[in-house]
Amino acid sequence: MNKSIALSFTLMLAASAAFARGSYRSGPYLGEMSAQELVVILSGHADAAYRDAAATALGRSGVNKGDKESLAALLHAMQSDPDARVRTYAASSLLERTEESAFSPLLAALADTSAPERLRSMIAFRIHMLEDRRAVPVLLQVLSEPALRFECIHSLGELRAVEAVEPLIDIVQAHLLHGEEAGDDFIRHSAEIAEGGDALGKIGDVRGLRAVLPMIDQKVIYRRQVAVEAISAICKGKGASEECASTAPVLRTACESDKDSRVRNASRDALAGMNAGTCNPLLPISKYLPQELRDTVR
Repeated sequence: MNKSIALSFTLMLAASAAFARGSYRSGPYLGEMSAQELVVILSGHADAAYRDAAATALGRSGVNKGDKESLAALLHAMQSDPDARVRTYAASSLLERTEESAFSPLLAALADTSAPERLRSMIAFRIHMLEDRRAVPVLLQVLSEPALRFECIHSLGELRAVEAVEPLIDIVQAHLLHGEEAGDDFIRHSAEIAEGGDALGKIGDVRGLRAVLPMIDQKVIYRRQVAVEAISAICKGKGASEECASTAPVLRTACESDKDSRVRNASRDALAGMNAGTCNPLLPISKYLPQELRDTVR
């Protein structure tokens, strides 16, 4: 698989990073069992494959949110099960059920550097689902760990954590300094650049332009698209500000010159959202036509 094809799978791979550390274990299907039966299996079955299947089923079996028995069983499994995958699936089910009462134990597990990495990775990626900004300081702390950086970036962006703007700028700029490919670490390199730009767009602070503007010069199409969409999100309705006004020429150039239609169209939309005029995203097609047909496109 060449690098351009690999990039198209980058976010899909990274989004499932919590479960990508190690092989999947084939387990039994327990979806037809009652919550009480699943709790019994999760709490005492000798086979870890059955316990993680029960933990997963408790997250999607229609168990009422707040059900005390299943909640206690999932919390105990997340904190104490001897198998790392069972602990991870238990935490995933707690997040799937958006159990607010599980927030503190989940946050403690994320902060615990002795906890299994797969468990912490999954929590870091999904803890934003509880919409509790108390997670931000812990996510910022864990952001310094390279193995969990992508996951933290994702949740910080989803939480619109303004406190994360400068650290995210530093991360994106550091990746850009390493060049287009960053050697053997291409997938994580690309994922963190793209997710960092996306997170800065969601946060919407104009300081983020320092990181996303240089991304427009990247050779990888998806990075340029993320950059334009992030600029659009940051500058929507702010076209009169000095920082955003300075992006208009860059966006217009991208709209009229980028080889990829997605980047051109996103640039046009960004200019419109900033009330900074318009452009013709079809113009670059003329470059690929015979000379005698170019004027008809213009």
